[in-house]
Amino acid sequence: MTGKKSIYKPAAVIGFLVKTLMVKHPEKQISPAHIQRIGYFLKRKNLQEFKDFKYAMSPDGPFSGAVSVELSTAISRDIVKMIVKKNGWFLEPGKNFEKMVVLLSDDERAIIRETVNDKVGDMGLKELSEEATKDFWSNSPLSTLLKTFSHFSTT
Repeated sequence: MTGKKSIYKPAAVIGFLVKTLMVKHPEKQISPAHIQRIGYFLKRKNLQEFKDFKYAMSPDGPFSGAVSVELSTAISRDIVKMIVKKNGWFLEPGKNFEKMVVLLSDDERAIIRETVNDKVGDMGLKELSEEATKDFWSNSPLSTLLKTFSHFSTT
């Protein structure tokens, strides 16, 4: 594993951004699956353009009406610049979490910390990413379609 960077560290930062946006925009349908999906995107490609970031956050494709379109317009460009500057890698998530928190009001910080503690708890970053992946597949349109067709199968 020497020389390879884990997807879980950038995934944790993106997860924090998603949770932040869940607090700022509770009316949006934001899936925790974005934690894993965006983390994987950061692993395979450096962010160069804002539109790439928007596209990467759409697990169902760019024209599906997925939450990524709303998310990308809500994210501060300063945060995007930070990710670009680091080539997508945040080596010390704790410190970067604090950088994100600085952008929020005291009330928002309290809500986010409470949400993270309730939903994540003692879960490790790898577990968090794996859970997000499971959540993505169990709620994806393909999964729903397969469940629908399974009723018609002959056994």
